[in-house]
Parts: sequence; C-alpha cells; structure tokens
Amino acid sequence: TLAGRTALSQQPCGLPGEWRGQGGEGTRVSQCNTNAYRLDHINQLTPDSLSPETAHTVWHRVLFGTSLAALGLAVSVTRALQAAQAPPRVPDASDPSSIADLAPLSAPTDALMAGAVEAFRRGDLLRARDLATRALAAGQRQAPLYKLLAVTEYLLGDAPQFETHIREALALAPEEADLHYHLARHLYEQKRYREAATSFGRASTLSPDHYKARYYEGLVAEVMGQPDRARELFSNAIATIERLRVRYVWPHVDLGRLLVDQGDIERGLGWLYRAVRTDPELPYGQYEYAKALLREGPTADVERALLEAIRLDPGYASAYYVLARYYAKIGDEQRAQQTLAKFKDVQADDMPSPYGLRR
Repeated sequence: TLAGRTALSQQPCGLPGEWRGQGGEGTRVSQCNTNAYRLDHINQLTPDSLSPETAHTVWHRVLFGTSLAALGLAVSVTRALQAAQAPPRVPDASDPSSIADLAPLSAPTDALMAGAVEAFRRGDLLRARDLATRALAAGQRQAPLYKLLAVTEYLLGDAPQFETHIREALALAPEEADLHYHLARHLYEQKRYREAATSFGRASTLSPDHYKARYYEGLVAEVMGQPDRARELFSNAIATIERLRVRYVWPHVDLGRLLVDQGDIERGLGWLYRAVRTDPELPYGQYEYAKALLREGPTADVERALLEAIRLDPGYASAYYVLARYYAKIGDEQRAQQTLAKFKDVQADDMPSPYGLRR
C-alpha cells in the first residue's frame, strides 16, 4: 500500500557522509521503514553560515534521523542556536506582555538551557532531555527549547512526547510553517491522515512555497482515496520546485506512478524518466521507472533500472521481486528463481535503507 511504502527517511542505520541528499532531501539520514524523518532544508547550511537572526528559526528545519551520524549534522545547528542566543531583555514596566513572555532568565535557567544544548551537541540525549525538562520546570518557555526537547525525545523513540512538545512549540510560534510541517509528518507516519492533511495544509498556507508540505499533502490525499486531488498537489509542488530551481524529485516520481496506475502510461513514464534523469541516485525513482517500463514490455532498461535501485539500496526487497518477474518474463527461469530467493531473504531481514528513504 502507499502507506506501507513510507519509510525513514526513511529512517536507523548507516549514513553516507556526503551532504547532497536524495532528490534534494537534504543529508542522507538513515532510519527504518516507518519513521520517515530526515534532516530537511539544511543543504549548504553550516553554523558559520547562519546569522543571529536566523539561528533560532533554523531549528525547525531539523528533521529527525536516528543514527549518530545524523545526530552529528543535527547538532551542528545547535551550535548556531547556542552562539546566537541574545541576552535576555529587561522588561519595561510599560510593556506588561514582555514581563510575562520575555522576563530575564535566572542564571540557573540560562545554565540549564546552555547545558541542554551542549549535551545534545555531544550526543548525550538523556542528559539533554533532563536539562531541557529542568529548564522548562524553572520557568523557561521558548519555542526553541520545546523544539530541542521534541527532537531529543524523537531520537530517544518517545513519539508521544515529541508530539506534546512540538505542539507546545507551535503554541508559542503558531506562524512557523515548518513546525506545522514537522507535526504533520509525524501524524502522517502515525497514519492519522485527516489530522496530517490539516497540518500540511496549514504549513503550505503559511508558506506558499513549501513544496514538501504540498507533496506530502498529495500523498495523504491519495491514501484517503482522492487521486485527482493528489495529482493536483503533486503538480503544484513540482511547479514550485521548478520555479525555485531546487532538486527534489519525489513529487515527479509519485505523479508519474499515479498516472501509470490510472492507465496514463505514456505521461506517467514521461514524469518518471524526468525524475530518473534529474536524480539518478534515488532508488525509489529507479524502481518506479522500472515498474512502469515493465508494463510496456521486458526491455533491458527494466533490468538496468532495477539493478541500479538495488545497488543504491541493497535492502530494497520490492526491487528484487520485480526483477524476478522481469527474468521470468524473458524466460530466464534460473535467474528468476535466484532473484526470488534473494527477495525472500531480504524481505525477512528487513534491512533499513542506507539512505533513509521510504520504499
């Protein structure tokens, strides 16, 4: 099913060290099939490149992988957060709201916040969670702190507390589109599709160029039995991607797949071919392209695309299955049986994607 193909990234496991991600997804974060978070939106971003004005808001750009390698990249953002924290503003008596919301932090609370950030930077998640929790108990109520706590809890596998604290961050910063997007991604992975659709829609309303929100809203629409709406949203995401000139081909792949499923094979293949040409290292694109080609006949391009998908993602069980079908169609019974056996082995092993990508 479509929901079953969600992985994360994808998704915990090995992580190649390069920063260019799958289809522009950002750093390749490994994660297993159903917890589909990745480090989004931070290609080309380093702590040194962040201004003090953006250091706090960049926090919401961090999506959550589970490997230590992913954590290493995530915590680079905490360094910018830590370096950019401005000293507390002394409230003016003529500004009552500032007394409630921006009162100077006591030294212990400041130390707790700094300690939580530093513990997270070191990868000491339990201490980071403890210090962040104590900072909240000491009276600090800031969206970046709730975000830090949410990210830590997600990495520790505490999804309910992640949701609690990402919602607390949203209560303090309701106009941050990426917070709505992160919450929606969590809801999507939890298969709470109606809630996810609302949050994705809110993200794209607040940020009309948020093509990832549009794309995932399209996936939700498809799951909910609204293929025409899904096609519209995928197309909308693609239009934004092309206007912004970013490399992110997931909507292209799913638009092509949807068109093929609806019987419009020629147009679907056009989008899939475009996706594979734009990002040949996306296993999902190679796989869907091969599946579509196989409908037209067992050509050598089918085998080539499936072998490439498997090379990129050796645990891609579905690719082995389709490859076995291909060999059967061309009459190579020996390789068909060998590949089918490999499919069963890989399926039983449930190897996570090395890229943290949904399959």
